[in-house]
Formats: sequence, C-alpha cells, structure tokens
Amino acid sequence: MAGLYILSAVGTQITMQDRLEYMPMAHPDCLPGGLFCFGGYSFVLHLGVGGLDPNCEIILPGPLPYGGMSGGGMNVRPMYHPKAFKFDVHRRTSHVVRIKWPGELN
Repeated sequence: MAGLYILSAVGTQITMQDRLEYMPMAHPDCLPGGLFCFGGYSFVLHLGVGGLDPNCEIILPGPLPYGGMSGGGMNVRPMYHPKAFKFDVHRRTSHVVRIKWPGELN
C-alpha cells in the first residue's frame, strides 16, 4: 500500500536533531518514493501501488557527526501504522505513545 512507513527496530537510539534529510529511492522508470530523516526519526514515503513488503529490510543510514546520512547503518523493516512507541531513558520507560488509526479496531 502506498503511504508513509516508519523505519525503526527495537533498541534504536534516536538523536533528536533539527534538520530534514532526503534520499530518493532508485528505480530506472519512476521515482517510487524516498527515505526521509526528520528530527532524528526515519521514514519511507512509498508512492508505488503495490506497497512495501513488510518483511523487506532497508538499511537505515547512520548519522554523520555534522549532519548528513552515511552509507553505513543498521537493517530495519518498514512499519505501516504501528500501534505504539515506547521510549526509554536510562533503561527505564519514560513514556509510551499509543496510536489509534482511523478505521482500525482497538
């Protein structure tokens, strides 16, 4: 399904930053989407009809010291409509954000 996917994995460290970065997804015939890093969080905007395979892995680039995305990083799976996010600080739960998407049951 076309849409916005969140890129993350359990234990991912988020460094909050005031910047926006973009890398287009490569395809010879069209622009199927792109990878965005915004405020330290990573997303894929997929514009293709078929959507992303939830089992595919995308390399989440590692941050460079003074901005910009490096080629190295970690493999993550795209998440479409995640149910919740848990934030830990010093190995203790700081807060949990639960999301109820329109049209979905509890």
